[in-house]
Formats: sequence, structure tokens, C-alpha cells
Amino acid sequence: MRLGRRLSLLLIAALASSPTLATASTGSAAAVTPELGPVQHIAVNGMSVGYRTGGSGFPLILVIGRSATMAEWDPPLIEELIGDHEVIVFDNRGVATTDNPGNKAITIGQMAEDTLALASALQIERFDLMGWSMGSYISQQVAIDAPSRVAKLVLCATDSGGSHYVPPTPRVASILTNPEGVTTTQLLGLSFPPTRAGISGAVDYMYNLATQPDLVPESFTISTATLEGQASAIDGWKAAGAGSWEALPTLKMPTLVTWGNLDRGIRPRNDRIVARRIPNSRAVVFKGAGHAFLFQDPSQVGGTVDGFLG
Repeated sequence: MRLGRRLSLLLIAALASSPTLATASTGSAAAVTPELGPVQHIAVNGMSVGYRTGGSGFPLILVIGRSATMAEWDPPLIEELIGDHEVIVFDNRGVATTDNPGNKAITIGQMAEDTLALASALQIERFDLMGWSMGSYISQQVAIDAPSRVAKLVLCATDSGGSHYVPPTPRVASILTNPEGVTTTQLLGLSFPPTRAGISGAVDYMYNLATQPDLVPESFTISTATLEGQASAIDGWKAAGAGSWEALPTLKMPTLVTWGNLDRGIRPRNDRIVARRIPNSRAVVFKGAGHAFLFQDPSQVGGTVDGFLG
């Protein structure tokens, strides 16, 4: 079981069993029902992709991170984005409602190809694109492979991989590679900072996930093979000579690079490298927030992204 999956299960269990945690919410976790439709399936690259759509306007495709499913996009964040866009969320190859026939190798390039193929299958030729963590690697690759199709690009907690990647501290790296042998507090601290605002944001986030409508049994299910495949894909992205460093200056679309200044999983220096490397980019730092900054304060992040996308 990888970090994201273990953390989600621990937080859901803690919320369900602890009145103290349940009352730690800031109140922003009042029932939010984003106008996403039910899970649908479409044939893409020889597999069946699960996806949901909602809203109207210019298409915005969201790409989720490692060990996460489309059900883990924070409903209040979706609510912020859905007013002016047709929002599309989906499960990556082998995740939850999307299969992976023949256990095809999972790479950043393959998942980028899947994302483009999904847009084509949905008859979406041009779109805005937003990716978080591993999803930001996929989004970078999509923009590099098909720049004419990406109108605007939003990268959340990102890096350029390859030899320019700045790794986490040895202590954090040990948690990322062996999440079974650490405490809940250590795991929580990698996504949300151990501050009042961070803890409250974590509780609100998990409450929103647990109470959202239209979940299906597969909503949070990821196989061990897929988790290992995603870990291998990330290792490949960060290998010497890999990643996006060389290609980033070729990106001409308006780009927003965002991160939390307390991110311990992807150190902020990585985001600054990416922002400086893309010619037409804007950088926004969210103070007091960690790796899951876009779920810690979804209203502020969603407003910033929505304003950038126009």
C-alpha cells in the first residue's frame, strides 16, 4: 500500500472515530455537491476509461496524482472551477474505474497519451489542462506532445524530473518509500502541515470525500500492480536524462505554476525551476500549505486557477 492510499484510509478512519477531529473543521466542509454527472465509461487506447463531467464552457481536464482516484478531487475545488468550464475528471490507467488490459506498462508518456486519447474520444480538440503532483508530470508531457491542443496549463506541486530534480530530505524520502513503517502524524505531515490550518484543512478534505454523492464501489480502489506501476513511472520521470527540462522552453501556452511553501514531498525549489523554465508562466505560492495545498484551501486555490483560466 502506497503513501496516498494509506494516508486516505487513516484519515477517514480517524474522522469516523474521533469527535475531536470531527469538530476541528473550520466549517468549510458543509455538504458540497459539485455538479458532476455520474461515472461514465468510454473506450480509449484499448481500455475502458471511467470519467465524470460537469458544467459548461471551455473544457478543463483535471489529471490526478499518484495513488489517487478521480473521487479524490476535493468537491469544493470542483465547485470553484465548474462555474465557467466543462470540467472533466477521470481515472488514470489501471486506477479505480479505469482498467489496464494486459497490465500494459505504466509510464508518464503512456498516461499522457491516454489523456490526449480521452480528449479525442470525447471530441474535445482543444482544452485547458490542470495536473497535481504526478498529474502535473502527465500534464507537462501532454503539453509537450500536443502543444496546439492545450490552451492554458496549470501545474500544481510539480518538478521537471531528470537531473534537475531536487529530491526531498532523506527523512522524507524514507517515508515516501516505506509508508508502512511510520506514524499517522508523519504521513499526514507530508500532505498537510501540522498546524491548526493544516489539520483543519485535512479534516475538511476527508469529510468532503466521505460525504460526496454518486460514489461507486470502485471509487477508491487501486491494485498493487497499478501502485507499483505508478511508482516505476515516477522513478522513470526522475531518472537522469528523463523528465521535461529540455522541452519546457518550447511551451508557449500561458502556464500557472502553483505550490505550497511547506511542501515536503516535492520541494518548492522544483516548482520554481519549472516556472522559470517555461517562457509564458506565472508562479503563485500558497503560504502555510503543504503538498495538498489545493485541498487545504480549495476556495482560494480554485479562485486563483479560475481567474487565470478566465
